[in-house]
Amino acid sequence: MPEELVAAFEAETGWDLTIQSSGDAGELTNRLVLTAGSPIGDVVFGIDNTYGTRASTRACWRHTPPPACRSRRRSTRCRGVRHT
Repeated sequence: MPEELVAAFEAETGWDLTIQSSGDAGELTNRLVLTAGSPIGDVVFGIDNTYGTRASTRACWRHTPPPACRSRRRSTRCRGVRHT
């Protein structure tokens, strides 16, 4: 991920972003399934439709809006965005 994008995200949200590489989509899905009760992170990206169903049926994630969206009425920034 470009450092400029990470810096912009951190400046806008006030959150520190740490990106952990977990191999390909299959390896990542396996880690998520095996750690479903004790998440390895707050956000996951890089899983395609092939593996997404497996992770979803194993309850590897849940819908949790970030604090910025919880504290505001459905702002433009949060509208239509799925936070998992």
